[in-house]
Amino acid sequence: MSQAPEPRKTLDPDQVAFWLARHPDFFIGREGLLQQLKVPHPNIDGAVSLLERLVTHARATAKYSVYYGDGRDVYDVRGRVAHESVFDVVDGSYRCPNSQQGYSGFTTWTRG
Repeated sequence: MSQAPEPRKTLDPDQVAFWLARHPDFFIGREGLLQQLKVPHPNIDGAVSLLERLVTHARATAKYSVYYGDGRDVYDVRGRVAHESVFDVVDGSYRCPNSQQGYSGFTTWTRG
């Protein structure tokens, strides 16, 4: 007589998050899974594709954080990289590269 398979247990979301945090390489070789995932966004209805978000971030980094030596401003030396950039809060337009990582003139955050 064969035994009936044990019923599958429901995954606990906290355990999944805990496991994924300790295995950041899980998605290597599973890029198709990333294309299928949709993550709810707290500020908009619906979900955001992780792959689309990754591409958007990469394009913004290339456009605003990397200098190409084409005279964007006085710091525009080919190969130079800004740690952060400042964007307008109202319309999201680019304002300038930030002076120091983790600091902006609009915050009171300081290093200890």
